Amino acid sequence: MTANFHRATLAACMSLCLSTGLSFTLVGQAQAATYSVQSSLSQLQLSVTDLTPGDANVAGFSFNNAAPENFIGSVSLVDPLNGGSAIEQLVRSNPVTLASPFDAVSTASLLDGTRSAQAQAGQNSLSSTVSSSSTTAPAYAQSIAAAINLDLINDTPLSAQNSITLAAYSSLTIKGTARISLSVTDAALNATDLFEIDAQAALVSSDLFDRFLSSTDTQPLEITPNLPGLLDAAGFTIIVGGGNALPQGIERELSLTIVNNTAQARQLGLAAATWTSISGVPEPETWTLAGCGLLVAGLTAKRKTRQG
Repeated sequence: MTANFHRATLAACMSLCLSTGLSFTLVGQAQAATYSVQSSLSQLQLSVTDLTPGDANVAGFSFNNAAPENFIGSVSLVDPLNGGSAIEQLVRSNPVTLASPFDAVSTASLLDGTRSAQAQAGQNSLSSTVSSSSTTAPAYAQSIAAAINLDLINDTPLSAQNSITLAAYSSLTIKGTARISLSVTDAALNATDLFEIDAQAALVSSDLFDRFLSSTDTQPLEITPNLPGLLDAAGFTIIVGGGNALPQGIERELSLTIVNNTAQARQLGLAAATWTSISGVPEPETWTLAGCGLLVAGLTAKRKTRQG
């Protein structure tokens, strides 16, 4: 049983542009710089706070995995984007413990001439890495650890999320260290080629799943990287090449706290995710098409042939 978690990213839209024959600027393909981008989340952990210490209520949380649609575990995925199959490994936490879903180990990798991609999850960490030396060799990598309810037919999150039960008067915090880096070798070899590079790390509550799956919401993560109780994220989406400087690396602690300040238990889901992509830059007339999709958490209904 598999589930496709990867989202309608900017890179995925690049794939659409390529498959429909839209024009891209391709310069100096005989020689090109090699760009490598990595996004990781490490030291991932969940913790609980008692909002009313001293009373009879017992603070805490538990996982619900009784139903097939309750997915608690990790997904690693790589995708060549402009042809070929995505490679995906989905692993459920077994057994489910308080260390879940960060204990589920999954991996996926791609090596194809001028590009490579690798995604890994497990041991309280996630990482996604992509390298490419050609604007005609895009690639995407993604790793996710999640407790989420999935529509197993359409591979999309369900409206009702109950993979986690948070006790009354409790708060649940997920934390991790985000590190994002971008490097280039032999930059002088392609002074005119332009690459679109996306690197993100995010913690997201299930209360945001519907919003970020909406095709009408096009606000990127860079504008609202933090929504208390809903989202904490770090990353960049940039165009490199043509001699422009690379951005500095990012290292930041991400933290997301979900509060249940009521007398009733609360049901929810959450996800931690990293993703990276490298692709060519479309001509100006295609930029609007390429800008569709949101940069968040790898949760999407993008359908693609894949092997696991």
